Amino acid sequence: MKISAMNIVQEDAHIFWDRASMAPQVMTRIEEELRAANLPVKAGLEKVSAGMLKGSKQFLVIEGPKKDVKILISAEGYGNFLHVFTYMLSEPSMFKQLGASLTAVASKNPGAAGLAYNLSQNPFDQQEYSMFWNSVTSVVDFSLHNLNLKKGFAGLEVPVGV
Repeated sequence: MKISAMNIVQEDAHIFWDRASMAPQVMTRIEEELRAANLPVKAGLEKVSAGMLKGSKQFLVIEGPKKDVKILISAEGYGNFLHVFTYMLSEPSMFKQLGASLTAVASKNPGAAGLAYNLSQNPFDQQEYSMFWNSVTSVVDFSLHNLNLKKGFAGLEVPVGV
């Protein structure tokens, strides 16, 4: 699977001080909580690439009822910090992708492709995407809370009891 800025529709991030070693535990907890939430999704670990010769990283890839959108979650240590990232990716049909790409070129903003694709959806599809995103990110937040990780001072998240 490949990820690029062109197909990121939404993203979220959490940073925790002095919890870098918890990355595997976070991923396991998120998978467990996804199953317990009984969402109509399929989830599994996959290597995700940013393109040829750019390496790859392990993500939890979640497919919802609509096959053109996926959510990717990663947890990894960076120094003493634990970073948890959540991305919603669109993988539109070739026709919709062409229209979104033309919009991005016309606006000179690569990120406009995802927005153009999102705006081209009917209200019920948008509602489905919103439920998918909000449900999965709620599971991520719930999982982090259950691991005693919570928001702290100055926007930085710190473990409970520190």
